[in-house]
Amino acid sequence: MLDQGTGLSDKQIEMCDDFVYISQYGQGTASLNVTVAASVVLHEFAVWAEYQESAREGYKYLLAERPVRRHARVRHCSLIIYSDLNIRHWAASLHVP
Repeated sequence: MLDQGTGLSDKQIEMCDDFVYISQYGQGTASLNVTVAASVVLHEFAVWAEYQESAREGYKYLLAERPVRRHARVRHCSLIIYSDLNIRHWAASLHVP
C-alpha cells in the first residue's frame, strides 16, 4: 500500500519487519490496486487458517447478528503488500490461535 510510481522510501523500508509479495503471471501490470491486493492477502490467510466459509442460502451469504463490542477499538499495525513472494510462506510464519 504505497505509491505505485516511487515505491517505499528508505526510511519506510527500515521500519518494516517483513514484506508480502503476491505472485503475478504475465506482463499486464506492475502492481495491484490496494483493494485487490488486500483481498488476495485476506483470502489466502483465511484459506491457510482454515476458516469456515460463511453459510449461504442459494447465492447469498447469511448474515449473523452483530457482536456486542466489549472493548475500545485498538489500532493495529499496517500491512505493506508487494507482488511476487509466495504468500503462503508469509502466512506460515504467523501464529494463529
